[in-house]
Amino acid sequence: MPKFTKNLTFLAILLSLGLAAPALAKTTQTLFDVNIIADQEETGIFWRFANTLGLEANEDNTAVRLIGEKEVSILSPPKLDVTSANQLRLSFLSTTDLDIGLNTNIRELEDGQLIGDVNYRFNYKIKGGSKIQQITFPLQDESFGSADNQIMIKFTSPKSSDSIEVDVYEIIAEDLGLFGLVGRATKDYFKFDQYMPYTVNLMPTPEIFGQPAGLWFAPIVLVAAWFILRQKKYTGAALIVLAVLLVAADLRAMAEFSSYTINDTKEYVQPKPLVKNFRADRQLAGFTSLLNKHIQPTDSIRYLPGRHDDSEGKLRYALYPTRLTPEAPTIVVYRNPDIKFNSDDKKLYENGEAISATGILIDEFAEGSFIFREIIN
Repeated sequence: MPKFTKNLTFLAILLSLGLAAPALAKTTQTLFDVNIIADQEETGIFWRFANTLGLEANEDNTAVRLIGEKEVSILSPPKLDVTSANQLRLSFLSTTDLDIGLNTNIRELEDGQLIGDVNYRFNYKIKGGSKIQQITFPLQDESFGSADNQIMIKFTSPKSSDSIEVDVYEIIAEDLGLFGLVGRATKDYFKFDQYMPYTVNLMPTPEIFGQPAGLWFAPIVLVAAWFILRQKKYTGAALIVLAVLLVAADLRAMAEFSSYTINDTKEYVQPKPLVKNFRADRQLAGFTSLLNKHIQPTDSIRYLPGRHDDSEGKLRYALYPTRLTPEAPTIVVYRNPDIKFNSDDKKLYENGEAISATGILIDEFAEGSFIFREIIN
């Protein structure tokens, strides 16, 4: 009888594992690769590309090569059903550094520019290299709660002067299974925001599956508290659980603070003044230093930043008492690649149209960032 019981228990365990196998297994679906793009006319499922100067297959025909200036984007078909998946996996190769972000809820502005909602969990800073790299985007988010989704994956150069050439091998939707979800939850919890200029009293809330991590920890804390108050013999175990949660939260906070400090040291403290790169302000501090060499406090300047640039208020503060006026003969262009200096007639042009009188190029900080002064007769 004991032997029969053991065999029955063993069979029950095997049956349980068999029933649980689909939930534990990982399944994948290829959404994007070079073959899918080649067959778009036949399938009627179209991926779009924005800001590309060139679109071709790579040398061995295994990836779609995107070429552009500063930024290129991949836009999914309007109805991308990823409700059965837990994450997207992007495989790519770029020899230059990139900022990669996934946008949801895509809209088109009047000027034709595509924008979408962003979340720090969908953003990556990538170091260029000669090998294929992979990154993942979590799909446990309200943005992917229906079968009517559209996403945009944006590849941006962190340096305004760099062009972009990135080979995109595939985009895969993955159903991770039970074990994979545990790993996904851990990645979510230890994903940090990218060095944004938050106030001293504000930091982004850690998230797990698109929800504040506190919502997942709260039931565990309440159950542990109940055992401490009502089941004295389990007090030690409950205290250990609470200690583990406290240590996990503390480790994450210290790691996040350390990541900001390390990044600020590498990007802002160590570099020379003109190439300092501070968080969301990028190289505004270095550009301001250049302006101070050529502009007197009593001068006025005409400021022409790039589209959707929010640096004007900061520049007014940094250059005070210099005034920013639309009629000033000194023109300051910052991160605006649409405006170029024509060395033939000594004028500034924006998208082929002259926007200044004849003048001189005083100094150039980087492509799309320079100081120009009109010659007043």
